[in-house]
Formats: sequence, structure tokens, C-alpha cells
Amino acid sequence: METVKLQVRPKNGHIILDIPTDFDDCELELLIVMNKLKKSENINQKKYDFSRFSNKLEWKGDSVEEQRKLRDEWK
Repeated sequence: METVKLQVRPKNGHIILDIPTDFDDCELELLIVMNKLKKSENINQKKYDFSRFSNKLEWKGDSVEEQRKLRDEWK
């Protein structure tokens, strides 16, 4: 299984994909998810730096017990 993520700008409402693969002479299943990006979204945009919060948050309680509770909710 291969994952390819592309950011494209359709021309005249059409997207033409030309993706080189290592697969040859076989059937493939493609899953295409299209999500319109907001103008402020950009793949190359710098991610937020959370380092200023380092050693400023304090957890009171049993973190392992809280994780177990969350996992039980997933079931």
C-alpha cells in the first residue's frame, strides 16, 4: 500500500493525475478524498511552536488511570 498526498489547483474544474508507481500490470484500488482548503491553509505553512508551554502545565492525578478510562470509552 502506498500513500500519496498532493495539493493541486484544478484548471477549468478538472484534475489530471500522473503519479508514477512501482506497480506494473496489476489492478489497483484508488481512494481519492477531495477537501477544499481554506485560504489560510497551506501545506508548507509553519506549524505552531508549543515549546513556550514546556514545564508550565502540571498534571494532578494518575495519568495511567486516565488513559485506561479513555480506552474504555473507545470500546
